Amino acid sequence: MIDIDECYKKLERRYTNLLRTTGETENSFFQHVGGIYNMDLNYVGKAGDKFYAELERIMLRQKKHGFEQNKKSELEKLQEKGIDKT
Repeated sequence: MIDIDECYKKLERRYTNLLRTTGETENSFFQHVGGIYNMDLNYVGKAGDKFYAELERIMLRQKKHGFEQNKKSELEKLQEKGIDKT
């Protein structure tokens, strides 16, 4: 026969553990949502937009964003050595 008190104790343990970990569960959920929200979505004309943005950056002599931002170009390296190629 089923012991009702034991069933209630098991259910209570399960639910109290769930309630205790809501902070962790909530944090992982919102990290997931943030990853989806910040994802780079494809759209019609994305390649063209990227091309024109790169072309504009090159024409204005701006550096790339991100990890290559602090890299020196070949021209800058030559200018430091004193060789002028402009």
